Amino acid sequence: MSTLTLKPFIHRGAEQIGIYFSATTILNECARRIKGIKWSKTYCCWYVSLNDENCRAVLNSFSGTGDVDLSLLKVFLEKKKQVEATVVTQPVTSAQRAIKSIAATSAFKLSDFNINALARFVTHLKLKAYS
Repeated sequence: MSTLTLKPFIHRGAEQIGIYFSATTILNECARRIKGIKWSKTYCCWYVSLNDENCRAVLNSFSGTGDVDLSLLKVFLEKKKQVEATVVTQPVTSAQRAIKSIAATSAFKLSDFNINALARFVTHLKLKAYS
């Protein structure tokens, strides 16, 4: 049994799920069956865009071929949810349109302690009607 690791990363300006495993013909055939999958020479892995449908497709395609490690993907999605809670909706400018992913923002690079402080600050501003 092989170990399959799913890692999130930003590639071509969008969030992707990287599928990492030791190269065998069986696993490569399973990967090629997934709709929309591509090979990244930069990251040396197969990848698909990050969404629920693709995640289910990856899990279904590789079921029975080995263990799937989702820990890195879960950590990424939890942090993304925390950062999205701090984002204040405002009119979109042309510079913000270029950012397709919340993970590409500077707030995503903050530690958990600072994300919580930022969330409290945003709440404080909303209560004061400054938002």
